[in-house]
Amino acid sequence: MIPLVSPLESVSHEAWTEFVNTMLTSPIGAVSPSNALGAFQMTPRRLVDLGVFKKLERTRSKKSGRTIWAAAGEEDRARATRFLKSIALQFKVFTKSMTDYASQFSEGTVKMPSDCTLSGALAVCHRAGVAGLSGDRFPETQMVHAKANGIF
Repeated sequence: MIPLVSPLESVSHEAWTEFVNTMLTSPIGAVSPSNALGAFQMTPRRLVDLGVFKKLERTRSKKSGRTIWAAAGEEDRARATRFLKSIALQFKVFTKSMTDYASQFSEGTVKMPSDCTLSGALAVCHRAGVAGLSGDRFPETQMVHAKANGIF
């Protein structure tokens, strides 16, 4: 397999490829009960942060009955549909998200916990946001951390 090009200067292409494969947790068109989207299970709130969606609304999931964040308006719903159909777009957005979090660590605006390597911290941020780095972690977040921690 040809390694993916790492967007992080300190991370080898091979390590980045291993990390990406670890973070691929669902089929391309998957939508979780909490409305996380795609192969990387990107949350709608993070997709707003990254400019994929412009506006969200709180709504009740027809599948799970849970209250979720969802794309608001026809334009954002169309973007969600395109996002769910394109692994290239999902990978591009995932990479943008990881480089954003990595820059927050390198700039010192977010502190990496002592139990995390960079890959572990990025995995936690991806799953639970920056707030997930402090305090107890939900079992799913801890599992993602355990899988990714130490890759780089």
